[in-house]
Amino acid sequence: MAKPGFGKWLSNFYDVMVPGEANDDYAEFVRNKIRERVHDPEVAELLVPKDHTFGAKRVPCETNYYDTFNRDNVLLVTFVMRRSSV
Repeated sequence: MAKPGFGKWLSNFYDVMVPGEANDDYAEFVRNKIRERVHDPEVAELLVPKDHTFGAKRVPCETNYYDTFNRDNVLLVTFVMRRSSV
């Protein structure tokens, strides 16, 4: 179970928040934690961030958000948004 708090993120070394090896390592740590918490590997892979460094987009500060995807009455719906000229 995830423990609340921002300690690993805010109390870490500065280079965790900028692109580079430390950021890559921390991003992989976060991805692995998501994979541990979401029981269905396919759903977990859809939820792990892969196209940006840690901190480039909103950091997943949550309370049981990922655990929600383990419930029988929850379904992850994916779709592609397309821009249209209106």
